[in-house]
Amino acid sequence: SVRARSLVRPQLLLVAVAAVRTLRAPKATASATYGTDFPASAAVDGDAETDWLLPDGTTGWLDVYLSPPRQVERLRLVSSHNKPYNDRAARKLAVEVYRDDQLVGEHTTAIEGTGVDACDVVIGVRADRIRVRVVTWEGAGGGLAEVVVD
Repeated sequence: SVRARSLVRPQLLLVAVAAVRTLRAPKATASATYGTDFPASAAVDGDAETDWLLPDGTTGWLDVYLSPPRQVERLRLVSSHNKPYNDRAARKLAVEVYRDDQLVGEHTTAIEGTGVDACDVVIGVRADRIRVRVVTWEGAGGGLAEVVVD
């Protein structure tokens, strides 16, 4: 019936939108992790309650892959919280932006201040990979809760 068809179409549209979002969702790898409970994928899963964490007292990096490559205007970096311990947080960060394995942008930033747990970096270039290096941290080690690519 016409009524039944009109109910199905919005559902199909929602499935299609979810599939496109999944295809555009970034993937991530890392130089190291603080165990299987804190993988690189936690930094790009859209959930600020999950964290990618580095091992104790080490620097390291997170690579975020954009497929297909796209224009990146801004990067939001949200420091880890490591609940319930709250003993890890990224502070100084270096961002490297790549297109076809060529460095097309470099930025340094910091997440500092009382109650501050995020910072924005203006990128303004087309990219297929973004490397975020944790240079300094607070507590036992560094990490990121989210890397949001806009």
